[in-house]
Amino acid sequence: MKNKKSIGMLFPDESIPSPDEKRITQTIAMGQEYIERHIPETTPIFGLLGLQAKYISPLLWATQFLALIVASSLMMSREPDLATAQNILFHVAPLTALFAVPEIIKDSLYEMAELESSCKNSGSIILLVRLVAVGCLNILMLSLFVLMLARAWHFRIISLILYALVPYNCAIIMSLGCIQLLKIRGRHAAQFAAFVSAAIVYAFPTAVFTIGTSALAMISAFAISAIFLSLQIYWLFKPMPNGGNIAWN
Repeated sequence: MKNKKSIGMLFPDESIPSPDEKRITQTIAMGQEYIERHIPETTPIFGLLGLQAKYISPLLWATQFLALIVASSLMMSREPDLATAQNILFHVAPLTALFAVPEIIKDSLYEMAELESSCKNSGSIILLVRLVAVGCLNILMLSLFVLMLARAWHFRIISLILYALVPYNCAIIMSLGCIQLLKIRGRHAAQFAAFVSAAIVYAFPTAVFTIGTSALAMISAFAISAIFLSLQIYWLFKPMPNGGNIAWN
């Protein structure tokens, strides 16, 4: 109170004038014009893709290298025949998908989905870009494994590719389905669900190769898994808002 009285004594006649409406409107218009000129409403898609790739979890990178080590060790310890190559891909593909789903939906797991949905780039766009970034990494690794086996053991790529894609799709479907059905929101719980899903698919080859796999069976399995995966991705995007806009008020 003492300081307030002292200030009042120093500036007895000073008062802050209220700005008129015209100047307020001009200031807002200048700010809006500056932002529209210097700050784009949306980030270029390749810029978003680069940002999402930059922040991919180390766990996902680690599983890609683990899959590469497993594939290399299995190649060196097995005889080069087609059934063995297909079996190797069946074992390796689920490893690449091990932490893919928790990485794709990490906005929900870290309770950041609401914040993302209010940004200039909508939550659905960010989710789509993250899905593309993680998917491209996984497909790149699967393609590398297929090329390694095809070149080292002289097989046609077409005879191997489905044996990588089918188990990969199944691992993603099981992991995403488990997280959605059980409404898992914790990071560690989601990683555990993804681990269990990958482990189940990893155990498939023994049963699959005991029954036998024809080209028609693998094509059918790929078609069915692709349909289920597409539906799950649709359900993942369906409840998402379109994103926020800059409001001038």
